[in-house]
Amino acid sequence: MEIVRELLKTLALMYVGITLASWVATRPKFVGVLERALKPVVGNGRLSGAAVLASFSTSVAVYAARNTVRSTKDAVALLLLAAFPSALAASIQFYLPVVTPLVGLAGPVTVGAALASAAVVSLMGRVLDDNDTGSDPTLRPEVEGSPVKTATGIFVKVAPAVTVAMIGVWIARKEGVLGYVENLVAPVVTWVGLPPAAGLVVVGCLANVAVGAALGADLMASGKLNVWEVAVALTLGRAVSLPRIHLQFVMPPSVTFLGRRGLIAVFVRIAAESGTAVAVALAMAGPILNHCLHRM
Repeated sequence: MEIVRELLKTLALMYVGITLASWVATRPKFVGVLERALKPVVGNGRLSGAAVLASFSTSVAVYAARNTVRSTKDAVALLLLAAFPSALAASIQFYLPVVTPLVGLAGPVTVGAALASAAVVSLMGRVLDDNDTGSDPTLRPEVEGSPVKTATGIFVKVAPAVTVAMIGVWIARKEGVLGYVENLVAPVVTWVGLPPAAGLVVVGCLANVAVGAALGADLMASGKLNVWEVAVALTLGRAVSLPRIHLQFVMPPSVTFLGRRGLIAVFVRIAAESGTAVAVALAMAGPILNHCLHRM
């Protein structure tokens, strides 16, 4: 059964990511390297050390900050800060190796758009996380002991919620609930100036960005879309897919370890990241830019 295979694959990859992140988190030097590399975006605030762990696993990032998050503002700051590290990981693990071979140059353009919108979101979080802790070692990510034991404990707590979320989305798709969303997307595509065929790419992304990319490749091969139009459609498709992705993978650990604060923070991140991604897609589809690219 497709949902069983998808679920098992997702949980296996999630456990590997959690284990790797737990290992990194128990080694301050590695966390420090990540912080320095991502400092231009995430800064050096009280929550930045935990946020950079989202490069490997959002679950571990939230777990590591569980005792440092003191308010809803902190929870929001943490999840916003984690946007860029998460997008960077997704680009390396998925967009470049999976999407780019399908759509060619449209892949790197999509990656650039995703990283740009995620960076804006992380900078929002940086504004909220404005306390410099460079000399305070007591506020580093709190992950101690055996990485495997820690990872297993986190996985056992988070996996059931992820499973329920994935099954819920699968049922919604099977019962046609997502079809309603698809009908809403079609007019948006033409409104931003894309050909109607681009709607297929956006709709495909609702199921999986790889599906959208495969559809984009076929449409480019048939001459119905060019590289730039596919890149814009994939960017828009990613934007409308973010709520589903966050509800499946960000909400479970956030609610598990941060409670009501985490729940509020998830919806703030969904609004911020989806809104920013849509804005980037609209900018890419701008009439002047589009006209220039069509003449090249």
